[in-house]
Amino acid sequence: MLELHWSDAPLFARLFLVYVGLVVTLAIIRGLRLMWRFFTVRGGRTSIKDLRANSIGPDLFAESAFVNRVRYEPTPGRSLDKSRSPAHDQAVLQTLQIADSKFRYSARFSEIKIASIRRLFWLTVLLSMLLVTFEAFSIWRGIYDESKVTGLYAWVKTVRILFDWLSFALGGCAILFIISSFLDGTLQRRRVCWEYFYLRTSIELSTDRPQHDPREK
Repeated sequence: MLELHWSDAPLFARLFLVYVGLVVTLAIIRGLRLMWRFFTVRGGRTSIKDLRANSIGPDLFAESAFVNRVRYEPTPGRSLDKSRSPAHDQAVLQTLQIADSKFRYSARFSEIKIASIRRLFWLTVLLSMLLVTFEAFSIWRGIYDESKVTGLYAWVKTVRILFDWLSFALGGCAILFIISSFLDGTLQRRRVCWEYFYLRTSIELSTDRPQHDPREK
């Protein structure tokens, strides 16, 4: 059973345990905020047709893409779609580029927050190793002097105390790693989907591909 030995812990160990609790709480709050951005958006699914019809703005379109609510629909050539014109396609392309800049800003901003959680993970790992390294001898010396036991028994008790502290810290590290990995994986999937949509749709809007009847000579 895990025992933190709070009453017998030195000041450094108490501060470290408080730090782990605060860091995990902060990471959970930050992770919940990012997940809210990843999975919540105003409105339903949308496509390039809504952008062409001016029924949605570029910022909201980027937000929809950020939560994977944009579906790809091929843009027919101008020979098949008489309503298309070069000027209108150019305007839609510019709007799409604005949406792309908004998406990239949101993705970069989220990446910075995820990186901060990852830095907290590595900082907690480092502090855990420092705790074990620098507190081991002082804890052993205190047990050995106060309990009047053998040195071997004092080391056994010291290892048990350090293991309890380290288990608590590693549990916090595991939570930090899971949160950062899940958020980073979600962000990368959003980027892949958007890059495919943006690149293919931009090519279709930038080029005129007339459809030729193969029977014509």
